[in-house]
Amino acid sequence: MDRKAEKVSTRTSATGISTDYRAAQGSYGFSLLELLVVVTIIGIFAGAAILSMGVVGRDRVVEREAIRFRTLVDLLREEALMESRDYGIFFDEDAYTFYVFDYQRAIWVQPAGDTMLNARELPEGVRVELQLEDRRLVLEAAESETEESLP
Repeated sequence: MDRKAEKVSTRTSATGISTDYRAAQGSYGFSLLELLVVVTIIGIFAGAAILSMGVVGRDRVVEREAIRFRTLVDLLREEALMESRDYGIFFDEDAYTFYVFDYQRAIWVQPAGDTMLNARELPEGVRVELQLEDRRLVLEAAESETEESLP
């Protein structure tokens, strides 16, 4: 009773892929393992996206504050040239204030009546730090100096 295996030719397309749909009848969908792998990958990407939203959101706050500061400095530069006045900026860790030099009294004073140059507090978590050639500089005021005399 020797039986010889029957040879049946499978139809193939020009790309070499079988076009016989009877061979695919055994698989009806995805296995549980495949579904778990896909759900895990989606979860990892969703977690990374949620974590990066907080970081990117914080960067936007810092970038917006930097643009605001740069715009005010550009405005003061133009006003200083047009009005022949000296402007200064006093930096604190979480705020900055603009000053004008009063030549009659020889002191720095806050500009009166100019709401754009009011003291500005930085958003929560943003602070000013002075660096010169990648070195952090810490400036300390002398005891005799007051806030009005510092630019």
